[in-house]
Amino acid sequence: MAISPASLYITYIQGCLAVESKNVQTEICRILVVEDDDIDRLAIKRALKHQRVKYDIEFCYLVSDTQLLVDNCIFDVILTDMSLPDSSGMETIRSLVHLFPKVPVVVLSGTDNDDIALEAVHCGAQDYLPKKYLRDAGLITRTIRHAMERFQLKLGLEKTRERELYFAQYDQCTSLPNRALFFDRLKQTISHAKRINEPFTLLFIDLDRFKQVNDRFGHAAGDKVLESVAIRMKRILRESDTVARFGGDEFITILPNTSGNEDVGDVCHTLIKEINLPVLIEDKQCSVGASIGVSYYPEHGYLSEDLIKTADVAMYHAKQRGRNQVQFFNYELFIKNNDLTKTENTLREALEDNSESFKLHFQPKMDLKSNTLVGVEALIRWHHQDLGIVYPDKFMPLSESIGLREVIDTWFLEEACKTLDNWRSRKEALRLAINLSSSSLNNIDLIAGVIEPMFKKYGVKGRDIEIEINESVLIGNDKIYDRLFELKAFGFSLTVCHFGIGLSNLNKINFSPIDSIKLDKSLICDESDDFKKKNLFKGIVALAQAFDMKVVAVCVETQQQKNFLTQVGCHFGQGNYWARASEQWTPTLEKA
Repeated sequence: MAISPASLYITYIQGCLAVESKNVQTEICRILVVEDDDIDRLAIKRALKHQRVKYDIEFCYLVSDTQLLVDNCIFDVILTDMSLPDSSGMETIRSLVHLFPKVPVVVLSGTDNDDIALEAVHCGAQDYLPKKYLRDAGLITRTIRHAMERFQLKLGLEKTRERELYFAQYDQCTSLPNRALFFDRLKQTISHAKRINEPFTLLFIDLDRFKQVNDRFGHAAGDKVLESVAIRMKRILRESDTVARFGGDEFITILPNTSGNEDVGDVCHTLIKEINLPVLIEDKQCSVGASIGVSYYPEHGYLSEDLIKTADVAMYHAKQRGRNQVQFFNYELFIKNNDLTKTENTLREALEDNSESFKLHFQPKMDLKSNTLVGVEALIRWHHQDLGIVYPDKFMPLSESIGLREVIDTWFLEEACKTLDNWRSRKEALRLAINLSSSSLNNIDLIAGVIEPMFKKYGVKGRDIEIEINESVLIGNDKIYDRLFELKAFGFSLTVCHFGIGLSNLNKINFSPIDSIKLDKSLICDESDDFKKKNLFKGIVALAQAFDMKVVAVCVETQQQKNFLTQVGCHFGQGNYWARASEQWTPTLEKA
């Protein structure tokens, strides 16, 4: 993963300060000198005498002698000759680096050879000092100090890389494997099971009543519940099992070498019993339940997506049976699941007749400081003949799963162009924001094959449209940034929406062409909210300002929220405070 120059510099300074602080406190630098030449030993001892820092020196003749000091390693730096009676050349360095991985090594050599010095560094040494300079006390002390500082920087970078790798693979709330790591482990499990002809079980676990916990106690309490549930599940399951947070209040588990309903059922009921135990929040007890769907490899699928889908279908039917239930998948469930198929067919029919079934609703974007209109977002709505207005969160995931999302995006983009053309003819020019999916953004022919012909048809320019990208689209998808640069070059304004609930690579975002971030509605607050939520919001605003990006707040409902958002430096706002999203909204109506 990429590390920003700022992070490098901060880590370097912290490392330097750590070394300096340690030296100031103790004023002792503990040195291990591995040298068999008595004259060189004496030269080192004399050079380090009467210095500002007291040097406590331990001498060894052989590399093998140093093994006795490993368990009680108290050294700040090691000075070593490369040629010793029991070791020579680069092997000496490799041995000491292996024995003392947390101590910097400085090589002493009778030759002044740049090639040898470079090879020594590649073997793990921090510096190289020819022996002809052993009587130069200033040079020796500087070499020791710089070696320690560089080593602290190296350790800091390693910790940073480990932390970034951890956050890329593990959920921060529960410390469980995240979706990406789970898919990797599931792939490995399938490969292993196929090779040795062994079955395994997949559990899809969805928490019951979790929404009520969030609504009643807040998201911090919800996180505590998720953390408790994760700990309990890990305590019950075997070390060979994998439990991951799949998203929201959903968990998914791999149970290797299992297939019998009775044994798996016992595990599931034990999990449900533990999950139902109360969690103490604000001196009050709250509890959640669990519905579990079960599928088996290879009986219910050979591929990851098939196993997850069948377990998910089973979990849905477990919920339908009354919560805290276990449902083993069987193919009759597909027949019972015909409502989903019916919805899919209805969606396909609606796309064929999209002029009647899909509509754009518009919501203005306001400058919080001046309270003036600066833009408008177009929001898609499905006008269903039986269900009424259906919102995107209800049908977009289905459209994605059945390969229709790009079709919807194309319709969406063309309707936006028609709207802009209509407003321009009435001298009501305004930038219009639309959301594009990962499917469209990953289409290499998006600009040349879709956008350019459409813009030519309606006389629209890139500057007329703001493209919104869900934060989730950016996570783990480095190639998407190349597409963002292409869109920016075409003139589009770019916004990341639902920001703040994912694990975005901030370094990537900082150096991306993104113009603004639109915060997730769960982050919106006012002066009456608790200080942690307010400080989180202030921190995100400060981060955006540091990135030279604008901040947009959504779902602004009250004057109190608007006042707080303005006070902390948020730039723009949307919400019912100004206007509900409406099919009839126009710039003229807003000015009136």
